[in-house]
Amino acid sequence: MIRIDSAFDPITLSIHNFFQQPGVGYYIPLYQREYTWDQDNIDQLVVDLSRGIENSLSDDDEIRFLGTIILVQESNPTENIEPQDPRGLPSRIDKVIDGQQRLSTLALMAAMLYDRISIIEDKIADNEPLRDEIIQTTKDWKKKLVDIFSLDLGRGTPERKPIIIRGNIDQWTMNGEIERNYKSPVSNYLAQYISYVLDPKGETDKPKFNKQNRVGKNLRLIQNWLSKTIEIAHVIDGSDFLPAWDIINEIDQKYIWQYERDNLVAEINKREVENKKSISYLLCSVVQLFSICHYLLDRCCFTVIKPTKDDWAFDLFQSLNATGTPLTAIETFAPLVVNTTNQCEGSYYSSRTKENFENVEKLFDSTNTAAQKNKLTNDFLTSLALTTDGSQLSSHFSNQRKWLHEIYTGLEPYELKKGLISFFGNYATYYKEVWIEYSGENSQVLSRISSHEDADLCSLMLLFLKQANHKMSIAVLGRFYNDVLNNEEESVPNFIEACKLTFSFYVLWRSVKSNSGLDKAYRDFYQKKKDYEGYSWKESTSISLDDLRSHYINCLSEIGVDGFKTWSEKALRYLKYNNSKTVCRMALLMAFHQTISDEENPGLMKIGAEGVAPYLKLERWNSDDLKTIEHIAPQVNNGSWDDKLYTIESELYQSIGNLTLLPTDINSSIGNKSWTEKLIYYKHIREEDPTKKQKLRKKAQDAGIELKEETIKILEKVRYSKHMDAIVKEGDKINWNADLVEKRAKKILELVWGKTASWINFK
Repeated sequence: MIRIDSAFDPITLSIHNFFQQPGVGYYIPLYQREYTWDQDNIDQLVVDLSRGIENSLSDDDEIRFLGTIILVQESNPTENIEPQDPRGLPSRIDKVIDGQQRLSTLALMAAMLYDRISIIEDKIADNEPLRDEIIQTTKDWKKKLVDIFSLDLGRGTPERKPIIIRGNIDQWTMNGEIERNYKSPVSNYLAQYISYVLDPKGETDKPKFNKQNRVGKNLRLIQNWLSKTIEIAHVIDGSDFLPAWDIINEIDQKYIWQYERDNLVAEINKREVENKKSISYLLCSVVQLFSICHYLLDRCCFTVIKPTKDDWAFDLFQSLNATGTPLTAIETFAPLVVNTTNQCEGSYYSSRTKENFENVEKLFDSTNTAAQKNKLTNDFLTSLALTTDGSQLSSHFSNQRKWLHEIYTGLEPYELKKGLISFFGNYATYYKEVWIEYSGENSQVLSRISSHEDADLCSLMLLFLKQANHKMSIAVLGRFYNDVLNNEEESVPNFIEACKLTFSFYVLWRSVKSNSGLDKAYRDFYQKKKDYEGYSWKESTSISLDDLRSHYINCLSEIGVDGFKTWSEKALRYLKYNNSKTVCRMALLMAFHQTISDEENPGLMKIGAEGVAPYLKLERWNSDDLKTIEHIAPQVNNGSWDDKLYTIESELYQSIGNLTLLPTDINSSIGNKSWTEKLIYYKHIREEDPTKKQKLRKKAQDAGIELKEETIKILEKVRYSKHMDAIVKEGDKINWNADLVEKRAKKILELVWGKTASWINFK
């Protein structure tokens, strides 16, 4: 009599525990499809890891379920494994019935993590006092990672072998040539990489990525994500990944490096973002990689099912993959809406609720794969939950499904349920039109507000918030856009006012502080509404502009900003190129708007006549003429600039006062020249008289300055250049030094405050 309770032997294991089982190799039978994961699958995986790490900082129980793996242990490997070198067979071989795409990708990712950690190790100077301690921490993680992409055979050359091979193509071998024994793209790369890292003499070259197959393309995607997002997350303004200081100060250190290492934490908290060779910079990169290792290996898990018969394994596989595509939380929510509408209205298919719910479904029309649909579902529901009731919704399917069901079933009478679905439909329309599709291309304003006199300004603000990746703003503005879609009275002016408020709040906050705490500020707004009003969802979805304004001002007050004096003091220290590039660019555009050169204060600007310099325009924000932030005193002193600009304490060369806007193609051409040389180039932007241009060139020649002809041609084509007047009109009288940069920074901040304070009504 069969024991059903033991027929499938299910168990849930972390990724590390799954792969580190001694002597186990994974064999992909011939009938399995080839490795086919594409960019969408990789993108979804890295999004899951990034969000999971962020969630784990506040939830020690955070885990990520990566699905079910179906395996059958091979009972007779010497007969059934083809081809084979009997001396190279692992002690246990598990055939992979379902899950080879995930197992292969995780093995490849582990190899890339191992590689990136090794690269940073090599950058640590031999005489660095903390080197040995850091190497100890990297050694611990590398030891875990090597178990993910290789198995320890305990014999042969090398003793470790690829942990996964494809039947009838690859064979585990005692010794022998890699190209002859490992022919599938996954196993071939793993075999080459193992040979490289285990070469005691260091004579083996690191394997290159094969651009012709999916494995090589995915390796490149993973490498780029690790090197250009994770390792430099502490440098990138508005990065989607957390910087090391947020990670190490929130997560238990035992998850990063086994026990508390306060000396290393102190280095991280120096927050070095410029000197790439400093131990603080390198430690930040290492910790950001370690957080990926910890979450991937220790927080991600499989449910492993091991039927004792092949037939059972295939039956199980078919039942778990009947549709071939996993359902999203929205799709599982639809039957509840349909059934409820049928019960209350008689027919869902002739109801307005159907039209509203179809607007939600239309949001996903442009998705072509399950991975794309899952990512968009996660992003949309996260935003929707915030604006609906302030919930901080995770990307877990079960949490999303539970939230949708609870908020809908908790509403009585039925009219409130109809109102909720109406809002969901409008929010989906808004999310599609504003966040996904709107690009401001060709300076097109948002169509639904185009009749308003401030439509261009509002469209510019929306585009800025989007390009700053300020996702939380979308939730606040969605409530006001809902009224626009419903043609409510004064809805367009109210939406535009909300845009001005939110734009101003973000600019003022990010001028003095990082993104840390900003998301909470928005959630608190909805939480307060919940506290004051009970359950926050009411038949009316509108929110008060006065409430929003008061909340923004209170949030600024909580970070020490209660007026121009406190804001400018903080912004003078913080608003720098290396802290917030996108905000710096917008601050410059705001400072240039309707200003002219201040002849009494060379180098500075002052308010001019109405319409004299209309820089706060969508067209100008999109213009190539103003795309690049130029450091007037360059980031590296060539010896001709004031040393006070480059002190570690002030970093005035990064200050908003040392920045301007130039065309994209110019920055690299004049980036590290002297003030005298730069001024001549700058003057070409403004000069329209050919005779005076010739004099400029003659002056340059007399000074021994060789002007690049191609650069001059680009400068002469610039349309938007009036902002350079403050620099070039009295340029020959200017000494570009620390004193002038500080004065210019204060003036720019004064101009920025004048606009934002009026929009947010900050006294």
